[in-house]
Amino acid sequence: MIKGLYIHIPFCDKICTYCDFAKLVANDEWKERYINALLIELEHYSDHYEHLETIYIGGGTPSSLSLSLLDQLLTKIESLVPITNVKEWTIEANPDDISEDFITLLEQHHLTRISLGVQTTSDRLLQLIGRGHTKQDIKRALRLIDASKISSYNLDFIYGLPTQTKDELEADLAFLILNTPPHISYYSLILEENTKMQFEITNERLEALDEDLVAEYGEWIEDTLKECNYHKYEISNYARGNAFSKHNLLYWNLEEYIGIGMAAASQFDNARFVNPRKISTYINQIHSGIFDPIEEPFDEAMEFLLMGLRKTEGISTLEYRKRFGILPWIRYPGLQKHLENGLLIQKKDRLYFSTKGMRLSNQVLLELF
Repeated sequence: MIKGLYIHIPFCDKICTYCDFAKLVANDEWKERYINALLIELEHYSDHYEHLETIYIGGGTPSSLSLSLLDQLLTKIESLVPITNVKEWTIEANPDDISEDFITLLEQHHLTRISLGVQTTSDRLLQLIGRGHTKQDIKRALRLIDASKISSYNLDFIYGLPTQTKDELEADLAFLILNTPPHISYYSLILEENTKMQFEITNERLEALDEDLVAEYGEWIEDTLKECNYHKYEISNYARGNAFSKHNLLYWNLEEYIGIGMAAASQFDNARFVNPRKISTYINQIHSGIFDPIEEPFDEAMEFLLMGLRKTEGISTLEYRKRFGILPWIRYPGLQKHLENGLLIQKKDRLYFSTKGMRLSNQVLLELF
């Protein structure tokens, strides 16, 4: 049963130095051509939307679309999806794109959640990583969101940025404590290949932070948010009350979802499919009536562990054995040593990371390959 709909908007006004997502800077003509193709693809898969519980418009930067194009997209979605059944409808946005008109449009189309790409409140670091907003933009955006009918929002932060000081991290945490957002995504920087930041570090124009310092930052963040009543429910995600990301939980619980747009992935019928990554290929195929995403290798038993162990509650071993006919540490014997060294914990029907194991999760997950 397909429960999630993801819609990819690949456009950005600027390219951040750390980002390797499928994105591009484009003029209005390309944006209009892309949205026209997107609407056709949405219509093509309309018989998959009956049981949708979540919708997520991500990117790229969906808020970089003109209000007119965004209105066309949201109107199309509402015409195809039984919105009364949808429990969460999220759109990603940059702080400098938040305006009264933008908020009004979201309210008119019944969106329930905004994921705001803050990254840091340090104007120095924002400039270093190529972001287009300032701390003042963040404050203004939050004032508009708080005054709106949007029921929830997430703030996206990154730590471990090159040259990030303890004072700058402390300022970010102080900002979060002051504003108490319902949900926080706090990611450790990953240096991706083919990004400007990786190039600058490789060529010694920029120095990456010491790994031990980054680990210290991570512990500081986790301890601080815990003291402020945030529940860490996934490696990088924290929620107050029940403000969990329902859409992301579909991924982590290995539920079925469909992806619309360039480079978007779908997972259903025990298979995974991905749309063309090149925008011209995607647009040309859609306008030619070709709906032929590429099927990718998909090992469901492995994916259940890879995704499920991201959650602090881990996985149900009973459910794993029911689905795959074997216990996870028997299918993957390398996990046994991590049960013995305490990185993994098996208690009653749950298998999950210890606190130390969560921080060394990549080391454990390598046993699955």
